[in-house]
Amino acid sequence: MLVGCIAALLIAADAAASDPVVPVAAPVHVAPAVGSASEDDALPPLLIEWQTAHAEAVCAHLRGLAAADDARGLAVAALLSPMAMAPDGSSEELPRDVWLARAVTLGTGDPLVLWLQATRCSTDPACDQETVLAALKGLVGEDLDVRLLALSAAIGRGDASAAAAHLHAAVESDRVLDPFNGWTRLLYAELLAMQAPAPSPEVAGMAGELFDFGRPVTVADVAGVSALAVATAFVLPATAHLTRFCRADAQERRDDCLRVYARLAEGRSLMEASIAVVSGVELSGLQTDQADRHVWRERLRQNAWLRQHVPVVPGEVLPLDYFERFIEAGELAALGDRLAAAGLPRQAPDGWLPDDARLRRLIVKGRESEPEAARGD
Repeated sequence: MLVGCIAALLIAADAAASDPVVPVAAPVHVAPAVGSASEDDALPPLLIEWQTAHAEAVCAHLRGLAAADDARGLAVAALLSPMAMAPDGSSEELPRDVWLARAVTLGTGDPLVLWLQATRCSTDPACDQETVLAALKGLVGEDLDVRLLALSAAIGRGDASAAAAHLHAAVESDRVLDPFNGWTRLLYAELLAMQAPAPSPEVAGMAGELFDFGRPVTVADVAGVSALAVATAFVLPATAHLTRFCRADAQERRDDCLRVYARLAEGRSLMEASIAVVSGVELSGLQTDQADRHVWRERLRQNAWLRQHVPVVPGEVLPLDYFERFIEAGELAALGDRLAAAGLPRQAPDGWLPDDARLRRLIVKGRESEPEAARGD
């Protein structure tokens, strides 16, 4: 189970890293794979035994959930299917695609189900993405995530004019749908309700050590890691089209792009905020307003402070309610609480700069292409 979560997190990180804007950290510290333990260690077999039992319970639960023939239940079952994989890679074949297709058929009035359909239209020739997006807009109104997805669709069909219109509309759109948060909540609740075997004290202690939690893992931790891994891999809105579109004609679109980046920088996801602040620093460098440039650099500095502390610091004990807080208040708020609990300030101290040399250059100079001493500000 935990190995599956690690894999899902790495898939998400790789996908985000394909956009050259920013390297992305996973939502929690990613520990070494369980298989890296030595053969003489008595704990890995115990962990594998628990993971196998857990995967079997997940599989049975998902089949029951899908049998209820409810749109969201079918979609949850489809999304959680990777969690039914045993540590050795084996699993009972689950009809994930069939479940998802049935969810879409039943969920025409459900915005979260429609979001899943809309994000998959680019790989499904039978899907009319514009029709799905129009249906979404009819349900949630002017929505930031829906507008940005429509921007991506317009770019995909080569319509720069429509993409620019969606970008401009996104500036004033509310964030009604928030698909990442919505699906994470649903997945977390379903995993908590599942009748799955809890880890024994010995297994819980080993898993806590592998993840550097500073304490044994709980059932809530397993649900939280799994829900966030799946949502990050399959639901988190993509920003690659937005960042490339803004770089392609930066001068003309600068104001709209910066305003959208400012919205994303204040969101709930560290991954999304990190992409937004780096993009904002680079784009604001084209402005003559020095004060605005410094605002963006300070945003990046504060973001870098959180990113640098995503791995649990030595001696830290991850709060028991960390994942619940993450899901209820968002990743940025949960990270701030975690730092405070560990005795660290929520915000970067004056003068602090990150260890990452690229981020330091962006903060100090606003560009990454020049050495820090090459030019004045």
